[in-house]
Amino acid sequence: MSTPGGYVVYPIARIPDDLLDDAYTFIHDKVPEWTPNPNNLDVWILQVEASQAADFLTLAQDVPDSIFMYYGNSIMVIPPLSASSAQVDSTWTMVDAAGYTIPSGTQVSIRDDSGVEHAFETGADVIVPAGQTKTADGAVTLTSVETGALLTGLGGVGYVASMIDTINYIASVVLTEQSSGGQDAELVSEYLARLSRKMQRLSTRPILASDFSLAAFDVPGVWRSLALDGYNSADNSYNNERYLGIAAVDELGQPVSAQIKTDLQTYLDSQRETNFVVNVFDPTVTHIDVTYNVKCLTGYLPAVVKSNCDAQLGNYFNPATWGQDPAIIEATSQSQTWVVTNKAIYNKLIQELASTQGVDYVIDATFAISGQALAKVDIALPGAAALAAKGTFNGTATP
Repeated sequence: MSTPGGYVVYPIARIPDDLLDDAYTFIHDKVPEWTPNPNNLDVWILQVEASQAADFLTLAQDVPDSIFMYYGNSIMVIPPLSASSAQVDSTWTMVDAAGYTIPSGTQVSIRDDSGVEHAFETGADVIVPAGQTKTADGAVTLTSVETGALLTGLGGVGYVASMIDTINYIASVVLTEQSSGGQDAELVSEYLARLSRKMQRLSTRPILASDFSLAAFDVPGVWRSLALDGYNSADNSYNNERYLGIAAVDELGQPVSAQIKTDLQTYLDSQRETNFVVNVFDPTVTHIDVTYNVKCLTGYLPAVVKSNCDAQLGNYFNPATWGQDPAIIEATSQSQTWVVTNKAIYNKLIQELASTQGVDYVIDATFAISGQALAKVDIALPGAAALAAKGTFNGTATP
């Protein structure tokens, strides 16, 4: 079976008698004189096997189509359409010109053709200044509390909505149009049809910078990669049309070897579109020195607290984890992300120290690129693909 969008539900035959007949036919073709005798062991075996095979086929048939919705949403990043609320513009009239505020969340009801009332509410406070008796025409947008297509097409020009919330200074609420925008959640069958159409239009070649970053993982030895759209590493220039620079590191956060760089360059050149220029370049790893003094919590030995702080800073200034995307929840996926992080923030340094086990608070802290003067300012990391690494830590844990 197929849907209008091209998604095919594969029909799996799972009737034991049909499977048994197929087996009889196969044996008879091989041995024409053979006939199935219901009292023979071979027939009993075939009957058992046909029944078990039908059970397995039933399990295969029972895999829900929604599994492909999960695939499309999580792997192809094509989310299903959620149910949405309807909206309608309205004009609100007050009882006098004293000046009033219509609170956010004020609810009115609009009746459908079946006589059912549906709640709509304001999304923000609306002020009617002193000297005026009403809002501008259609100035107040109402949003349905429920979601779904049934909320579309309600009301109309001049329809008077009923107040749900009792507010004595509101005289009337008049709609200036019919409600629109209400949408039912996408059915699995509808989503699969759309997913099928979408995937037929997808290119197997990388086009966007993010596509090249993902393609880099196809090369053995590449653990993280950063693709910079428009970057030409040959002259360190940006905003170049049809140029892309890509940096890669191994699982330890170190630049990949010369051979892996060559393999990556060759592979991406074979995948790129004509007239695109892809340059594989090394990231810039910058070592950071830190001097700190922290106050120990009661019961913690200073030597232990200092060791904890050094370990905490070592984990923070680690090229293997620098620039990971915190928005990615799954741990393995997050460990391979790499977003541009070309600045070491002083306040984050304080946060790292303050959150260390055994630290009560930070007395003082300074940091800098190794060899430069320590300070309490953010550090701009050099290089197009910047990574921070552990430098020299000089710490004091005060009892």
